[in-house]
Amino acid sequence: ERVPAALRGRVFGAISAGANMAMPVGVVIGGIMLDRVGLRPVYLLVAVSFLICTVAMLFNPIFHQMDKQIDKPAQEPQSAGANA
Repeated sequence: ERVPAALRGRVFGAISAGANMAMPVGVVIGGIMLDRVGLRPVYLLVAVSFLICTVAMLFNPIFHQMDKQIDKPAQEPQSAGANA
């Protein structure tokens, strides 16, 4: 777990917002490309892009570390008189 529990909502919210903002941009770019070069070249470009992204994940070291446990420092017990 690389994101602290208290910040997970913010992190996933930011990721979702970014993805939702990118969708209309992709639609516009895809429409322009379809008009200029046609359907088959756009499909080929999308397929090659997906293949490159998928294969690139195999070589990204962060994905190999995702299942490793992170050692958390031990918390010292607080004594009852410390807060008085």
